[in-house]
Amino acid sequence: MSPSSQAARDQELAPAVPLSRITGDKPVAAAKLLGAHLRNLRVERGLAIKDVAPRIRASISKISRMERGENMPSERDVWDLVDFYGVRDAHRKLEIGDLLRQVKAPVWWQQYSDLTPGWMRRLIGLEDSAQEIRTYEMVVVPGLLQTSDYTRAVVKAGLPNALPHEIERRVALRAERQRILEGPGTPRLRVLLDESVLQRPRGGAQVMVQQLRHLKRMALRPGVSIRVVRYVRAANITPPRRSPT
Repeated sequence: MSPSSQAARDQELAPAVPLSRITGDKPVAAAKLLGAHLRNLRVERGLAIKDVAPRIRASISKISRMERGENMPSERDVWDLVDFYGVRDAHRKLEIGDLLRQVKAPVWWQQYSDLTPGWMRRLIGLEDSAQEIRTYEMVVVPGLLQTSDYTRAVVKAGLPNALPHEIERRVALRAERQRILEGPGTPRLRVLLDESVLQRPRGGAQVMVQQLRHLKRMALRPGVSIRVVRYVRAANITPPRRSPT
């Protein structure tokens, strides 16, 4: 693929993300925004990733991950790229510096780094900055809506050899995640539950009663929608028509 066609393809795929300040320190969202901005700067100059990587002594995959916001970039790499792209505007540089500061800001889930793989940390970070969260569950109640006892039962089932303190740390992690549903700036939550989720007695009858009551309370909150996909709906499939013989 020629550099011009690569640049055209990048322009088509480049996310239209405005460079603006994020309220509060939200490293994952800041990394996504910073990466999108670096990608737009590269595309504006008609450069492919392979043209940029040698400038900061990096691999093509590293640049790609940086632009997708999957890597927490070093300050040196970012500023080297900014200089290479010829950015001179002081306000633009100030915005980039602010995003870099947020990328490096400490976050509450760092204390659970031994329990959270990279994809989970990105998920938690994006939840923290989301305006709306949508989820469809067929097996368990979504983590954001679980009671502590329900979470404990799920963890024990998935990790039968886990020690008690390991289980409790996972329960605490899930409870911390749920704090995004409290206070100002709460994201809208849209949940679809397969009916089987409500029928499985996770942790026993008492735990399920508490969980169902919690779901009912949460469904009454503004901005929260919980809908159940009934068995009859899931099975209501029109059979294919047969061609006349």
